Amino acid sequence: MKCLLPVTIIPCWKGYPGIRSCLAGLLMLIFLSLSAQQDDRAIFSMPRMTASLSDALVELSERSGVNIFFSNELVKGLDANLEAGTYSFEEALLSLLYGRQIKYKKINGYFVLYKSVLPVQKFTISGYLEDATSGERLEYATIHDYVTAVGTETNSYGFYSLSLPAGDVDLTYRYLGYEQQIVRLSLVRDTQINMALLPSNLIPEVIVKAREVINPIEDFRFGQKQVQVRDLARLPALGGELDLYRYVEMEPGIQTGTDGVGGVHVRGGSNDQNLILMDGVPIYNPAHLLGIFSVFNPDMIRQAEIHKANFPARYGGRLSSVMDIKTREGNTQQFSGRVKVGLASANAVVEGPLFSGKSSFIVAGRWFLPSLFFRDISARYKKTIEYEGDTYLNFHDLNVKWNWQVGPRDRIYLSYYQGRDLYEDFTISNTNQTSEILIDGEPTSVGIRTEQQFEKNINWGNRIAAIRWNHQFSDKIFLNHNLFFSRYVLQSFEKNSFEQRIGEPLDEMREGFDVQEFTSSIEDIGYRLQIDMIPSLAHFIRVGGYVTSHTFLPKSITFNEESKIDDFYIEEGLLENTLFSEFEIDATEWGLFIEDDWKIVPDHLLLNAGMHLGGFWVKGKSYVYPQFRALLNYMPSSVFSVQAGISQMTQFLHLLTNSGIGLPTDLWVPATDQVEPQSSLQASIGFRYRPVKQLSFELEAYTKNLRRLIAFQEGASFLVPAGPLATSILDAANWEDKITTGSGISRGIEAMATFQGRKLFARAAYAFSDAERTFPEINFGESFPYRYNRRHSLSLQASVQLGRKLSLKTNWVYGTGNHITLAESKFSHPGDIFPEVGITFGSRNGYLLPSYHRLDLGAELQLGSGNKIWNHAIYLDIYNVYNRENPFYISLVENAVEGTFSFKQFSVFRILPSIGYAIRFR
Repeated sequence: MKCLLPVTIIPCWKGYPGIRSCLAGLLMLIFLSLSAQQDDRAIFSMPRMTASLSDALVELSERSGVNIFFSNELVKGLDANLEAGTYSFEEALLSLLYGRQIKYKKINGYFVLYKSVLPVQKFTISGYLEDATSGERLEYATIHDYVTAVGTETNSYGFYSLSLPAGDVDLTYRYLGYEQQIVRLSLVRDTQINMALLPSNLIPEVIVKAREVINPIEDFRFGQKQVQVRDLARLPALGGELDLYRYVEMEPGIQTGTDGVGGVHVRGGSNDQNLILMDGVPIYNPAHLLGIFSVFNPDMIRQAEIHKANFPARYGGRLSSVMDIKTREGNTQQFSGRVKVGLASANAVVEGPLFSGKSSFIVAGRWFLPSLFFRDISARYKKTIEYEGDTYLNFHDLNVKWNWQVGPRDRIYLSYYQGRDLYEDFTISNTNQTSEILIDGEPTSVGIRTEQQFEKNINWGNRIAAIRWNHQFSDKIFLNHNLFFSRYVLQSFEKNSFEQRIGEPLDEMREGFDVQEFTSSIEDIGYRLQIDMIPSLAHFIRVGGYVTSHTFLPKSITFNEESKIDDFYIEEGLLENTLFSEFEIDATEWGLFIEDDWKIVPDHLLLNAGMHLGGFWVKGKSYVYPQFRALLNYMPSSVFSVQAGISQMTQFLHLLTNSGIGLPTDLWVPATDQVEPQSSLQASIGFRYRPVKQLSFELEAYTKNLRRLIAFQEGASFLVPAGPLATSILDAANWEDKITTGSGISRGIEAMATFQGRKLFARAAYAFSDAERTFPEINFGESFPYRYNRRHSLSLQASVQLGRKLSLKTNWVYGTGNHITLAESKFSHPGDIFPEVGITFGSRNGYLLPSYHRLDLGAELQLGSGNKIWNHAIYLDIYNVYNRENPFYISLVENAVEGTFSFKQFSVFRILPSIGYAIRFR
């Protein structure tokens, strides 16, 4: 028989003084009761409940068989909200009492509820959260107190601070993919708690019902995405290589070129409008193999934070997106490593502790495996099409990181990265033909033998280094210093030469060549300070500033056999130190920022607002731009949220692109006294509905205005000869005279549905977008579509875990075609020896490429090792399963036999199966 007493039998005095009398009376009742005690640890089902707290407690007692004693006055006027699911008794009771000043005591199997009046005095709990297996700090993890229903999150270095009233505290530490930890204590002084969480995949498979914590900061911020390696692993890989770019293209509102070539374009923004950070250091070209892969080694990624809207005030300098990638710090617990070999690359990583766990290191490297046989395969292919020569393609990168815990409040990090890509092509073409020429007024046939040589070399790379110092100034103030260096260099050398023999009766030899040498270089040295302050439960304030010294060096030489003085030819590299060193442009960029996460109504209304003041000094010209940012998040219930934001952004750098297909011949240039900085204003509103914990629906609309964009004038380029030597060698230096200024607008709607269960993950995302550009001197001043805008895009993704060893994954992507400028016709008229060819073009980006779509499949099989020292796995992936010939670009080509012209489509990847093998050791 149950003994539930929801009546005022024994008066419970306010606060702690009366609890002893209350409990004493209840003890007497308990001893007199004949009811049997029940097991409050048993698991049972509860329906979803939205009722009075009194009725909910009665329902809980009946379903669990556990006696509850409480006063009617204690629960009068209080409502309860409980999600459907399986619970233990205490888990259900804690959820019902969440945020109430009601406590309970367990006495001989009975639960007694009483009112808690918390003292006014407050103390601070602070500390760090880390991975229990590696010692890596966990950023943006959540800490919640169930007594007061307040919480906070860790900063980007795992530090948290939470001020609570003195008395009983019931803390829950949570991080996605990790087992939660619960700490109960009586808070009587400022306390430091450093917590280590265990990854959930290391926990034996048991039924766990976690507490449901309402947290708008963690669960709902439109335009912001937290990405970890396990998110990348849910997708099939290209060539067996996990990559951040493959994940990014599944996000609504983010577009890439064909199979990644062409960069990343966010909500109608260009590739240069993305702020890419690796450990706080800017990366100016985050692409390997022209964009097929990114420079971010998946073995080094700890977390990637992606913002495509609602930019926090601490970020500045770009218009369209922020990708802030944090690399791993190394295992402080034990030595470990991993080696993986796949079709695309060979990867290796090793890490471990130093100095008794106070320090750790990690070293990781990648190398493009197909470079071993690329020359041979390309040479054989060229012979099949009657050419000679070969092609070489390669990339590599290296990451090194070391961190040292100097003391309980200080840690120093050193990080280094370098990566390089190389593309070489050498082709020889021999042709024999007969041409009709006039000799003494008579048509005469002559034989012409022509040998043409094409030599192209493109290499580009990034090198960055940083030293960071974290200092915990107090329980509420955290400082981060970052001194960094970044250098990006792109070099392109292209030489075309010909040797032509004309037979009888002329019997002549003609030869010629033209050379184009191009270099784009940007070098940064900078310092950044950020201070995180948590003055109260309602505010999380970030304030700081930065200064960066930029050095730009553009170089472009175009010369041929006519670029000579007497018998002296200009040679490649000759003018490097004499003339082009004078073309260096030095500029200084600085910024100040302040932002506040203000919990206006905890768990219901949050405002992130701030101001970013950005400045730029170049060539005696100074620019200063204030930029306001605001994001309002309203959560009226645990299942529905609405969010609205506005962001002003300013960009002081420009990227001049010479190629329409994304080849890396791009020139980084600064705003100058003649060219103003770019700016944007973006506003968005979004909604989220989450009927159950595993399922969510999101809908967002946005509009973005872009101002002071630059582009080459019609027909202008920094690789086209401008005349004699004196002007052609200055081609990259006078870029300001070849550009025009315009504007852009982008609008769109994005929708996403996500299901995340214990074994199954599924997601569908759709985006409708419209992006246009308007330049008075381009396309007769009429607006034209942005090249990388896809009007409709859809992505479907699913992964399932079958047991402990086998996982399957798939994705399908679709997008309407990109926009290109297409040649409408070719015409020719006779010349002295060869006919001269002319081209007429249609309107700018007036042609729509065919739609892009593909299906990918993948599987991962973990293999048993027989011991705990090492394990291994096999990866199988198929890229573009049904062999779709997706268009890379379309060109107008001539049929030499029939003399007609037609369009020809070129593709990058067709079906590409791959297999990989990985081994881990520790």
